[in-house]
Amino acid sequence: MENLEKKNKFNIYLFFIIAATVCGLLMSVIIPVSQVPDEYTHFELMLRAYGAEKMYGEDLKAFYRPAGMESFNSGDAHSVDGDAYIDSGMKSYSEGLFGYGFKPGITAVRFIPQAVGFFLGVLFRLPILICHQLGELTALIFYILICLIALKKMPFKKEVLCFIMLMPMAMQEAASFSPDVTVNALCFLLTAMIFDFKVREKKVGWKEMILFAILTGIVLVAKEIYILVAFGIFIVPLDKFSLKLGEKFDLAVFIKKYRFLFIAVLIMIAVILGILCRDFRYVKVLYAAVLQPGRTFLLFKNTLLGYKDFYLQTLVGSFGWLDSAVSYTFVTVFFMMLFFVNLFQSKKSIELQSEFTTANRIYLILLSAAIFVLVFVSMISWSFYLAGVNFDGGIAEYRSYLYQIDYMLGVQGRYFIPFMPMLIVSLGRGNEAKSMKRYTVIQACYYVISMLIVLRILYVRYWGM
Repeated sequence: MENLEKKNKFNIYLFFIIAATVCGLLMSVIIPVSQVPDEYTHFELMLRAYGAEKMYGEDLKAFYRPAGMESFNSGDAHSVDGDAYIDSGMKSYSEGLFGYGFKPGITAVRFIPQAVGFFLGVLFRLPILICHQLGELTALIFYILICLIALKKMPFKKEVLCFIMLMPMAMQEAASFSPDVTVNALCFLLTAMIFDFKVREKKVGWKEMILFAILTGIVLVAKEIYILVAFGIFIVPLDKFSLKLGEKFDLAVFIKKYRFLFIAVLIMIAVILGILCRDFRYVKVLYAAVLQPGRTFLLFKNTLLGYKDFYLQTLVGSFGWLDSAVSYTFVTVFFMMLFFVNLFQSKKSIELQSEFTTANRIYLILLSAAIFVLVFVSMISWSFYLAGVNFDGGIAEYRSYLYQIDYMLGVQGRYFIPFMPMLIVSLGRGNEAKSMKRYTVIQACYYVISMLIVLRILYVRYWGM
């Protein structure tokens, strides 16, 4: 009887692989090259990061313009001219890979998933369109593999993590040249590792901590703000670590013994970094926002009230150049399903949360709130740019610039995806689902209907007549 139950048990890992593969591939093909939000800018940034920026001009001249992609968003040419898209895309780059320079820099790390496929295509002189599609394919493969590892690491509420991984906006980014592929996948993995460290019996050793540090470093290079996701590790008691140096010395025991000294050192390092980086644009923006709290609060109020609908749609699904959004009904159903998935869990999942305390939840919610705030504050510089201010000024000038803008422009809902699992899981323990079969079937129905709706929106937008 027990073997029969195991055989019939829903395999969430296999389901994720199939759902992410089907949805990712279809979205990659249906959405024309460069039409994921900001994708062509990200493509240009990737080429610069790899020292191959000369390729950008050729790509623009040989493929992008002849295919008519510049007019996709003009209102005149709503659909793709399939013949022109294929004909221009079948041209190859004029030089081999190393003829364009190809000297990767440190920022190339955030584009590794896309670069593998794209530059392999260039190396073998494949058509431009195929090179782009290969880049999106390897990005999707990377996303699926890392998310699968995260899903296996997640000790409880796997359905919540799976739901967020498969949300339409995340899947659109997964098969694109956006650095969000790297950021989202690694933040999901970091979150799963933190929860795993928290509740498991086995000690956390050096190998796992080194891996955790490497992943955190990649996130730091990709998008600095999301390094705060890694700070969730402070919910893990020091007793859970075994960081031995030699036979007798254990770093975890040492830190526990001198924890206040350790905290003081961390604060000192943060202060020193703040001083050393005070001339960077984003740091000056942060200082100005902190020193002008009243104005900053007013900007937050204006922005959230004025753009709340935009943020909801660009979080759930706003495709192409943000001109093909899902309906408000879809957004409502999405959040109802997210609430449903988080509200009910299996008995085993609830039992594993016994060590996940209320204090842990509050800390992670506050950490999520900090990331949310910093996302907006970091984009104040974009509002400054639109206002035409002089970025060479000091902090005093930046404080005055806050009065030249009325909103924090540039933020999109997809910027909240990396910390969503940490936040949603922390909002409630969940109740035991009376019927796991019914619980699973409801989710499966949602995924199928959701994918069909999204694919229809994309097809009508780009290929419908």
